[in-house]
Amino acid sequence: MTIQHSELTWQIPNEALEIPWSPSDRPRLYRVHITTYPAGSWAQYGFPDGTDCTPTLRTSWKPEGWESDPRSTDRDGNTADFWWPSTSRTYASRSAAQERAALIESYGATALVLETEAHWVPLDEAAASRKTERDQARIQKLEAKIEQIKQA
Repeated sequence: MTIQHSELTWQIPNEALEIPWSPSDRPRLYRVHITTYPAGSWAQYGFPDGTDCTPTLRTSWKPEGWESDPRSTDRDGNTADFWWPSTSRTYASRSAAQERAALIESYGATALVLETEAHWVPLDEAAASRKTERDQARIQKLEAKIEQIKQA
């Protein structure tokens, strides 16, 4: 099929277009991990029986010099509290992860950029590999049990 529009002509073939899969696409991924928070930014609460809970970040704490954006308000009209930037994201570029770490460190925390080598495998192959590993572990467990029975 041919479509003509002003000076541009499109050829639309009737066959499917196959794009080869390349496992080298984005071989490295990055995360940011906060290793230390500044003093005063967290609190340790305790239960009445004396046991401690996990340390909690204080929403009333603000980094020195931090001003909330007057356009950022809650439904009651109060300006927003300070929230630490999220570290749950995975980054495809090192520079993006380094920028997030720099933002976190500008608020007084210490952040670490982590890198991993990605091994891209089609999902059906990955599932088959995990099944084989589980089956092998089960075989070893059963063989150990058989050996115990033989020795008894």
